[in-house]
Amino acid sequence: MEKLINSFEQHFKVKLQNPLKSPRKIQVKELLTKYILYKDTSRNTVLDFLIFDTTNGFPPLHKRINSEGVIQSLENFQFSIMFATEVEGRREKFKMEMFNKQIAHIIIEKGLANVSEDWIQKYL
Repeated sequence: MEKLINSFEQHFKVKLQNPLKSPRKIQVKELLTKYILYKDTSRNTVLDFLIFDTTNGFPPLHKRINSEGVIQSLENFQFSIMFATEVEGRREKFKMEMFNKQIAHIIIEKGLANVSEDWIQKYL
């Protein structure tokens, strides 16, 4: 757990409470980070988090710090598609919406978002 906490503190230049409380929000300048302690498939304690850049309209980044303190990217929302024809564009947009809906449910299930939050509504 110590490696996990040290990695988070170094990455965000913050000091976390001890003992670590979960779930939590931390605002550092334009970055809002929501995190939760979580058990991975191997039953190791990890810290999953979302990073919101409050200065742009991009979706949050979904990441994890594993028990060794390594930061990993997790499944993230798609926000842009490229297509050659209008028909292909509609198909790709539908696929992106379905993918984003799956990601939204994963994030809600973990406890990083609540269905009532405005930002997650656009993905459901």
